[in-house]
Amino acid sequence: MERPGGMVLVVDDYPDAGRMLVRLLNLLGFDAVAVASGPDAFGYLDGHRVALVILDVMMPGIDGMEVLRRVWAAPRTAAVPVVLFSAEDDPGDPGAGRSPAGRLAGGWA
Repeated sequence: MERPGGMVLVVDDYPDAGRMLVRLLNLLGFDAVAVASGPDAFGYLDGHRVALVILDVMMPGIDGMEVLRRVWAAPRTAAVPVVLFSAEDDPGDPGAGRSPAGRLAGGWA
C-alpha cells in the first residue's frame, strides 16, 4: 500500500499515548513519529518537514497552546495543519483551546 504524503508529528508528554497514536497512524498507512515535549517538537520541526502535527494541549513546561503559537508564527511551519487533543474535561473552561486567534480550519466544533 502506498503511504499518503508527508510525516505526522505526534507531540504528547505521555510516551504510551504517543506510541499508541504512532502505531494507529502506521496501521492507517501514515508515517509518524512521536516526541514528548514542546522543545522536542521544535527540534524535530527544525530538521524535518511534516504534513500534520497532532498536539497534546496539556503538557508540562511549554504547553500545547504555546507550541501551537510558535509553530504558526514560524514562516517554515506556519501552514502546517495542527490537530489539538487533550484529556481535559473541565466544563467550566469550554473555550480554553480557542485562543490562537481562532485560526482552526473549518471554525470551532
